[in-house]
Amino acid sequence: WLGRSGQHTVVFGEQLQVVATWTQSDDPFPEGTYSTLLPPNYWESTVSSWPCYQPGDVNGDCHVNGLDIQWFIELLLADDQKCRPLIAISAADLDSDGDVDVDDIPPFVGALLTAGSREVDWLQDCNRNGIPDVNDIANASSQDCDHNFIPDECDIGACDPNDPNQVWCRDVNSNGVPDGCEPDCNKNGIPDAWDIANCDPNDPNQVWCRDINSNDIPDGCEVDCNKNGIPDSWEIAQNLVDDCNANGVPDECERDCNDNGIPDACDIANQTSEDCNGNLVPDECDLLFAPPRGSLDCNDNGIPDECDIANCGDPNDPNELWCQDCNGNGVPDACDIAANVSLDENENGIPDECEGGQRGWLGGEFEDPAEVMEAWAEYFDWLARQQWLAGSELSGSERFGLMAKKMQQLGLPARSWTMPVRRTGGQ
Repeated sequence: WLGRSGQHTVVFGEQLQVVATWTQSDDPFPEGTYSTLLPPNYWESTVSSWPCYQPGDVNGDCHVNGLDIQWFIELLLADDQKCRPLIAISAADLDSDGDVDVDDIPPFVGALLTAGSREVDWLQDCNRNGIPDVNDIANASSQDCDHNFIPDECDIGACDPNDPNQVWCRDVNSNGVPDGCEPDCNKNGIPDAWDIANCDPNDPNQVWCRDINSNDIPDGCEVDCNKNGIPDSWEIAQNLVDDCNANGVPDECERDCNDNGIPDACDIANQTSEDCNGNLVPDECDLLFAPPRGSLDCNDNGIPDECDIANCGDPNDPNELWCQDCNGNGVPDACDIAANVSLDENENGIPDECEGGQRGWLGGEFEDPAEVMEAWAEYFDWLARQQWLAGSELSGSERFGLMAKKMQQLGLPARSWTMPVRRTGGQ
């Protein structure tokens, strides 16, 4: 969708989150501003849970085989792949074009055939117990954790522990299982259990290999958003940090746009901050920025304009004219009139275009679509350079007036300034 947007911004946050925001005027989205978020530590919590990722291993069991076929077909036929695991889509997207489609079928079949083409000596008896290795494995008298048709004890016995290319077949903890088959969350070639067993918990340089919560995972592999060497889950369980919304993320790592020490989500849930437009951002933070990043407050009443409009009363009540939006541009009519976006020749508080009259600002006429795109780009560039933050001496109506004036200068047409909002009070 970013490729089809009028304007977009992608930001990589301090906590490893990726945020994309874009304006959209084409189908399938209605006109407006949209955003999407990949949460903190997405890679550690999602992708690394597939320890042996490889193209074609769609079900994540570390093998490319017939068990992947059903997963591949489901992805291929899915109406909406966005809700599927990203790593599964990546494993099934064998032509690396960003989605799973018919073009991925030939390389997927090729991956299956390649994985199954290994020649096996059905009479080999590497452990010399008088039983062919394949029978040992089939009868579970020998294990074959890596499915190479060779008993694990033979892999270990033939391994050169000093060869860096053979770390997978070592057995540093002498448990009869090749190291490559054991959990190794930090990919250092040493099983996690061995890292933990040989760790000095009192050495500050070895906090990464501790296992403070005794879950057999080195602390360095667990999510630690505040980078203090202690897994977030342990800090929360021991009440060392707060987690007001019980989402497994310490409050200090969550967004707190108003710097009141309470995550925005909890501010809103506890009604210590209003969120009248339902965008999961406290209203006071919406008002720190101009659209499309934030909200207008052209009448300086501390409420985003879209909420004034959504909860406005009877349009026939003269006391409610201040919050009406008869032309549907997301700004109260009174502000449109004050900024000359709309005319009000009879001074009745209703824009003339709503009474069959002339509109105050019709916008320019561009013959070349590229020209209007260039004008919009110039407008957004200008908007990004304005210092409209908390403490600005400009009033809300002055901000709106400057924005409208700049668009008029560029010949841009009048437009909706805000996103549709959810009405309050059950309306």
